[in-house]
Amino acid sequence: MSRTKTEQYRIYGSPERQAFVRSLGCLIDGGPGELVHTATGGTGRKADASTLINLCRAHHHELHQHGAKTFETQWGVDLKASAAWIEAKWQASNGNPP
Repeated sequence: MSRTKTEQYRIYGSPERQAFVRSLGCLIDGGPGELVHTATGGTGRKADASTLINLCRAHHHELHQHGAKTFETQWGVDLKASAAWIEAKWQASNGNPP
């Protein structure tokens, strides 16, 4: 499915925002990773950029294989809280109050 530039921007944010999230490293092991949404946008719709975290390919696969609850328990993380923290850091780095 091909997405418009507007839709791509809503889903992943600006290239600068994407680079910022990636620069934080994998949430679990700190290594290089890929952008991962921690929420859905509803039926057939991706969530917006504010729900992104960064996971390496192995942890991203594990998340999908075992589900969010099991993943969070396994690694002692809260995915949505992590996405909110990343969003707050991004906003602060751009001069926006949390």
